[in-house]
Amino acid sequence: GGGGGLLRDLGIRHLVLQPTGPVAPLRHALYENGWVIQSERLVVDARWAHIVLSATLPPDPGAVASRLECDEDVLLGPILKHDSSEVYAHWIRHQLKHFRARQRGCALQRRREEGERAARCVKVLEEALGRLSASE
Repeated sequence: GGGGGLLRDLGIRHLVLQPTGPVAPLRHALYENGWVIQSERLVVDARWAHIVLSATLPPDPGAVASRLECDEDVLLGPILKHDSSEVYAHWIRHQLKHFRARQRGCALQRRREEGERAARCVKVLEEALGRLSASE
């Protein structure tokens, strides 16, 4: 899934990515295919904060014991979650708006499972924002 096997077959072992859509599904696909995120950065242009990440494929992807620590790693980023910048706080607030809107939409349309996933994301994001506020 996600082209991980094809990239491996082609000998590609390092990626630098700047997703234009939600980054959590990309992180999840990388983990599922044995890739390890090596770096993550927030890059700001005039209006948006974009995530740029690099990932490597170890010689034996199956040997990587714990690639996915928790939902927090997928949602916030295994490296970015340690950032305390205002840019990161701004990005988290933007993500919160998105997932709160998704949660409301799911409630209105009675999509329970998807709404519960959105609620878990909201909780993770609120906790991260609370940690950032407490460290100021």
